[in-house]
Amino acid sequence: MASRYRTARRIPAAGEGATGARAALGQEIVERARRILAETEALAEAAARANSVRKAIDESNTLGDADIADLFTGISREADKQLWFLEAHLQP
Repeated sequence: MASRYRTARRIPAAGEGATGARAALGQEIVERARRILAETEALAEAAARANSVRKAIDESNTLGDADIADLFTGISREADKQLWFLEAHLQP
């Protein structure tokens, strides 16, 4: 009977350790979620900027300024490449 009592007293102590591990895991999950949220916001911002560059290409072509359109095309290509890298980084 005394041995059962000691075993029963040890279980909550082991559970407290598990609670600490769960808390650490929970904190890690929260940190990862924050990082993913920040990366997603960066992705949305990069996509918006890439779209504005594409609009600038169209406007430059409409105005007949091929040099500026070409400049914006180079910027757009680089932005698309960086956006692709960011999207690839976010994939599981």
